[in-house]
Amino acid sequence: MTGQTSGNGWRIDPDTVRTVLTATRNDLSGLDTAKAAVTKAIEGASAVVGPKTAAALALISGNPLLSQIAAVDSAVGKVIDQTQLALDAYTQGDDEMATNLSQGAGR
Repeated sequence: MTGQTSGNGWRIDPDTVRTVLTATRNDLSGLDTAKAAVTKAIEGASAVVGPKTAAALALISGNPLLSQIAAVDSAVGKVIDQTQLALDAYTQGDDEMATNLSQGAGR
């Protein structure tokens, strides 16, 4: 495999990847907060308005935007999980190679 290694000898810097994954997961939780706030606001407004406004609010609550927020949340969450699995496999493989190398060097 070609490519430049990071300063610590890794081609992929596990600490940087972990930092990015954690930050992304934290940012992703903001979508849940936003969706909950919009849903709560629509529900609250629906309870105090006339029938035409309530019907319009019902249309907004069924808007694809809210369902797309959930879809994005799910898709990005899966990408984060799969990236974490790949990183774990990468670091485990590196550990195994180092172990094999050190055991071979002592022979």
